[in-house]
Amino acid sequence: MAEALYPETATWGLGQRETDPYALFTFENWYAATVNDLYALYWRDSSMAVASAVVTKVADRYNLTIPKTKIPEGEFPVFGQVTRAASGQLVRSLPETYLVKSKRPGGLTFWAAEQFHRGLILSIEGFPAGAILNPTNITGGLWCLITKYENIRKNDTITVAYGATTIDHVVSPDEAARPGPVRVFISPTIIQAGNLHGPVGVAFMVRDVVNNTSGEKYAYSRPYILNSELDPNLLDPPIFTVNEVEASIVDLDLSSAAHFAALVTLPRKTPTPSPSNRVVLILVITQVTEYGESTRTLRLPAVTDRNLRGESIPIGNGVFSSLTDAKISLSFEWQTAGGVVLNRSGTSVVQVVGTSALRLLAPAFDNKTGPQVVLASNYLSGAVVAVAYQGMTEAQIIRLKWTFADGTVASIPVQAGVSSGLVLFSISAQIIAQSPGQLIKLSYEVTTGTKTQSSAIQELTFQAQGGGLTETVDVGMAPHGISITSDGLRAFVTCQFSHSVSVIDVRARKVIYTLFNVNSAFLSVLSPDNRRLYVGNFDGSSYTVIDTSTYRILSTVPIAGGNDLSGLAITADGSRLFVACTRNSFVSVHDTASGAVLGRVSVGVNPFGVAVNPEQTQVLVASASVLDIISAGTRNALVARISGTNRPVQIAFSAGSPARYAYVSDVDGVLVVDLMSNLIIQKITGINWAWGIMRNPNAPELWVGGVGPGGIGTNRDSVYIINTNTNQITKRLTGFSNAANIAFSPAAGVALVVNNGSDSVSFVPL
Repeated sequence: MAEALYPETATWGLGQRETDPYALFTFENWYAATVNDLYALYWRDSSMAVASAVVTKVADRYNLTIPKTKIPEGEFPVFGQVTRAASGQLVRSLPETYLVKSKRPGGLTFWAAEQFHRGLILSIEGFPAGAILNPTNITGGLWCLITKYENIRKNDTITVAYGATTIDHVVSPDEAARPGPVRVFISPTIIQAGNLHGPVGVAFMVRDVVNNTSGEKYAYSRPYILNSELDPNLLDPPIFTVNEVEASIVDLDLSSAAHFAALVTLPRKTPTPSPSNRVVLILVITQVTEYGESTRTLRLPAVTDRNLRGESIPIGNGVFSSLTDAKISLSFEWQTAGGVVLNRSGTSVVQVVGTSALRLLAPAFDNKTGPQVVLASNYLSGAVVAVAYQGMTEAQIIRLKWTFADGTVASIPVQAGVSSGLVLFSISAQIIAQSPGQLIKLSYEVTTGTKTQSSAIQELTFQAQGGGLTETVDVGMAPHGISITSDGLRAFVTCQFSHSVSVIDVRARKVIYTLFNVNSAFLSVLSPDNRRLYVGNFDGSSYTVIDTSTYRILSTVPIAGGNDLSGLAITADGSRLFVACTRNSFVSVHDTASGAVLGRVSVGVNPFGVAVNPEQTQVLVASASVLDIISAGTRNALVARISGTNRPVQIAFSAGSPARYAYVSDVDGVLVVDLMSNLIIQKITGINWAWGIMRNPNAPELWVGGVGPGGIGTNRDSVYIINTNTNQITKRLTGFSNAANIAFSPAAGVALVVNNGSDSVSFVPL
């Protein structure tokens, strides 16, 4: 103890090794010692010995052991005493002060899996963990900041290890008494003697004045890692830019959509290497999470060095999309074309703050995207809503919003994000039961820290079974087409399997006449004056002309080489008839007065629907995979072809002349075609196997019938109403059976729906 840097009161010191499990004291043989002499050791209290023994044999030394439990911690006077057996005389040694300290500096650590002492904490002043050491910032050395540890005491020796070099610092009485930290200096000379490139660990251990260490096996603190870039041969660190402006901070609240890049400076080689050298940008991303820091390394694809003394390397926005409160260290490797490293750069550090603007797509009810028409009876046990987006993290809180028509929001438990990017919410049967007859707006909010973002909205139209249908009349077998007179009082329904046409009195809602012997009557069109009905014979090679006043067949017009006649369209003056020959992929053009063929236009495979635009300039033809446009004048020719269809069926036009849009029923929705650009600009989804389509003349609505695959699909009972101002489904009517075609009678205030599956026509009030 006399060698301690700072004076100690005690002469002797006992540590853990000297007291556990007992302390051993030795009495030197005293003068005239005899058998049965009593020797004892007194600690602090002179009235009671802590240990004693009797001489059984005279020797040079006599040992006395004291259990650890009888040795008090701290500084106390200690003396030995001998009681002579013959005379009872007491002989006592001079008292000496002993310091007993059995507690380790830093306390005990019970984390067996960690190879460091958890109770010892070190940092470097002005250098956060992972900071870069370069020739400029180490000129003044480094100051280690030692957090005050458990059982700290004056004369503790703190040994700081910088790489392979150690620095000892003895704790002063003032340092032991004040709050801390204890400061230990690492000189530039020691730093330069360490690793000049790459990680450098700084850690410390403690040995107290009685030789207790901070640990037997793992005495050192967790290494504090710095990155050394003191090698003078390193290339300059990359320059990080945001929108081509140098930056050291990325604020994702302001610039998550900005252009990020790293500018690297490279030596120019003469002659230019062939093949060219390359550059690999390395990003070390440190993200702060609720569990601490996590670090990952991202190596971007190699960029060719064009030997121009530098390159600009773009950094994708996706790198930043999931970051919050993060740090990115940028460096690069200069390599040969074969990947051999020629040199490395220093490192620049970018701080990432704020929250990236997430692209939050609308949720998916029943795992289906887009507007949906929902029958509550299909979800009596509840439903599932999927929320998925890029950049989802466990730190985000997601709130699903089921908003009713009156603006109230259903109560649905929030969920935390998951790294997979997909969260499923359960919708209770009670919420479903409250929704029929309403337009539900489904969305979600994502909260990251203090920032909340809202998703796009999915609209759910909840419809009860049988909505709107008031009456049904029976017609022939397999009805498909319907043509209604301009006054809306008579409807002609073509029935394929019964080879007939049923005539309906719309106001009376009954069949008033059935005309037979119309071969495979499929689709039809009325002349503008309502005097003639033209019916395509699907299983034949002709069309039938019917007098609508007498209900007599006037003629059957053959089409040479034409089979499976389907869609028909007529010009506004009634002079030209366009007939789609499905099997033969052409449209036959006829003079209506004589039936003579005026022309034949080749179109896409399996043409079906045909329609003349309101301004009478073009004929649209829906084929299996394209929408063709034919000139409607005297010279009929293909003038445009629009791709992107799947299985288009029938065509309707927007209001007005000229019509701006065409609406085409397709296999999984309705296609919206811009007639100015001849482009498909939207697909209205949520309709399974859309078939019959017609615009309501008295409202901004499209009515679309669904037939289901082969007439057996889940939506074969439905007619969907689409708002043409928003192109969204606003209502679903049910109770039908393969709604193959639709017509309107404003005079009678009804829509007529042809039920191909039940051989009937339904009346729906408008």
